[in-house]
This record gives sequence, C-alpha cells and structure tokens, in this order.
Amino acid sequence: MKREGEFWQSDDRSKGRRVPVYGGVRAKPSLSARVRAAAGTPEAVVKVAKFYRTISRVKQALAYQSRGSDLEVELRDGTVLSKDDGGAALDDLAEQWSANFSDRQDARNAGHLIISAPEGMNSEAVLKAARRWGQEVLASDYDYAFTLHTDEPHPHVHFLIVREGLKGKRLGWSRAELDDFRNQFAKFAREEGLDLNATPRFSRGQTERSEKQSARRARGRLGSSLSDEGAAMEVLAGLRAGADGEDHAWFAAMKSNAVSERSEYEALSNVFERISSRMGEDSDGVVAATSKLLSKQSMAFRTIITRRGQMEKIAKAAKLDQVEDREEAAVVLAKLYRAERSDRGEAARVVAPVKAAAIVKQLEAFEAGQGGNLGQLAQDGDADAGALKDGLERMLQRQRDLER
Repeated sequence: MKREGEFWQSDDRSKGRRVPVYGGVRAKPSLSARVRAAAGTPEAVVKVAKFYRTISRVKQALAYQSRGSDLEVELRDGTVLSKDDGGAALDDLAEQWSANFSDRQDARNAGHLIISAPEGMNSEAVLKAARRWGQEVLASDYDYAFTLHTDEPHPHVHFLIVREGLKGKRLGWSRAELDDFRNQFAKFAREEGLDLNATPRFSRGQTERSEKQSARRARGRLGSSLSDEGAAMEVLAGLRAGADGEDHAWFAAMKSNAVSERSEYEALSNVFERISSRMGEDSDGVVAATSKLLSKQSMAFRTIITRRGQMEKIAKAAKLDQVEDREEAAVVLAKLYRAERSDRGEAARVVAPVKAAAIVKQLEAFEAGQGGNLGQLAQDGDADAGALKDGLERMLQRQRDLER
C-alpha cells in the first residue's frame, strides 16, 4: 500500500477508518481516461459481492473461492495454498482471521470483492494485475486471499478481505473507494498489456443503471426480473395518475450532470482540434480523428436515457396503461423494455474505436509531468497546448518509425 497521503488518508469523521485521498468524493475521469472512453476502450469491473459476519460463512466463502480446494488460493504474503494443502488449510486460515472479528449482529467482518476484465482478455495478465493491485492497495494493512476463476467467458479474480486492518484501520467500501480500486486495477492491467479503462458509467454517456447479477439470473429463468417488473408497475401507476417521469428531482440532477459531462468532452475536443491545426506532422490524422471522436462522445449526453423514461415511452406506444390487469401489463412492459435495451446495447457495440494509443500515452505523461488539466488547456493554454502538441508530434513520429 502507498504511504499515508498518497493513496490513503485518515478520516477523523469515520473513527480512524482510512479513505482515498479524494476524501470520499468521486473523482472526475482524467483527460486520458476520457479519450480511452471515447475510443471505446473496455472497462474494468470491481464490485462487492457479499459481506460475511461469522467464521463459518468465511470458511464457506473460501471453499467456494477455491472450488472445494481444486484451485490455488494466494495470500497476502505470497503463500499459495494448493489442492495438496486441502480444505483444512483454508479452515485454519479462517480461524486465524477470526481473532479480530466483531460479534455484533450487523458486523461485516470480511468482504468478498470481484475484479474482472471483459471476455477474451488474457487470464494470466488479469491475475498478474490483480496480484499487483492487492500488493499495492491491501498488503501492508489487510489480510486477504485471492483466486483466479476462468469458468465464465470473462476472466475474474475473487478477493476475500478481512476488513479490520492489521494496524487497527478498518477498510471502507464507499463508491469513491471502489472507484479508486478500479482505477488502480485498470492501471496495472494496462501495464500488463491489457487495454482497460476505469470511468464512471455516467461519464461514458450511460445513464441507465447496470442490471444486478441476481436480477439478471432471475430474468434468465423467468424472462423478466422483479426489479424491472416493480419499476414497470410504478411507471404504469404514474401514467394512470398523469405523472411525468421527468418531474422527479433526480432527473433534474441527471440533466445537470449531463450538461457538465458534455462540456468536458466538447472542451477536450476543441483542444485537440486546435492542436491538430498547429501540428506539422499528423499525416495519419490521429489527432484530428480523436477530436471528432470526443465531439461525438459529447453528443451522447444530449439525450438522457433512464429505465423509467424508456418504460414510459414503451407503455404509451403500446397503450399498456389502459390494460386492466396491471400485473400482466407490468410483466409485458418489463420484457419489452429489456428487449429494447438489449437492442441498443448491440447497436452501441458496432462502433469501431479510433486507434489513439499514442495520444493516450502522451496525455498520461502530460498529466503526470505537468499536472495539466482541461481547464488550463481549454481557456487559452497556448503554453500547455504547445507542450502537449510537441509531445504528441514526437510520440506519433516514433510510432510511425516503428511501423515502417
């Protein structure tokens, strides 16, 4: 783990618990992350699966993680428990961990975190990146065990983490912390040769919440989920009462966020357009193409798509609000919405990203070396834009030389 003040800081308001240096505030994506997002770079996933209170549940979790001791389990200090060690070694590990467990009924003594990469990515590289993430973020303060699973198309690593730290600091799980965890993992994954990004959903123009795993499994069995059906019931009730989904306070907040995100992408697009016009060498048009790509990304924020809003449109078109059997109408509406969302997802994946690796690398160097930010570049920023332009020219020329 990094030293105090670099990755973690103490928070007096949370009884000594350590939080990211952002102070619990979700950070905006960096310039390079925005370019990667506009280019369609796949996103890393870090999510909390479960919490465990008792030692028996921790033993069950370790058994699941190791697939009944068939898979190797790696620990904080690099120790690897293999099939030959058997389940007894995992039970002993749980016993050791439980020494500092709280006996409160609502205690969350251990957490189950899943780190995953998209389908088709090299599983060994994912494991290496996850191992580095554990060493950097957790190893000096927290006990944990992790295992690579490849039983699904997307390689993923299960982490079981003791939340009470070795130095008495409790590990938090706020959105800001999970964002930071994901950024760190994506960084290590890129260093292992995996093209991964880590940006908030809204910053990519995705205003609909992702579907929970439990809801997805239920939908696979039943054709719809209780979550979708519950939302459909609310939408139909609102339409019968003459309500409009855009009247909600949360919708106004989303519109405000969308305006902010759009301005960020437009400003960055203008910067690249300005740099492109000054560049002596951009024969393959990478900088100009990136400007257009960022401008196109900004258009994603013109229309806010929400589950409630889409359901209202579908229900009005199909006149489902006039169906007497409300439960039947809700089931139909939930299925129609899910089919429509699936079609939109497939259409979105058809877009081919522009090759912008050189630009992303130079942006990362610019951010790290000069502390550059979009505000400096967007105002007039001739000096900063000139430095970035020179770096881009060198980077692109180097890339062309290598490709000859």
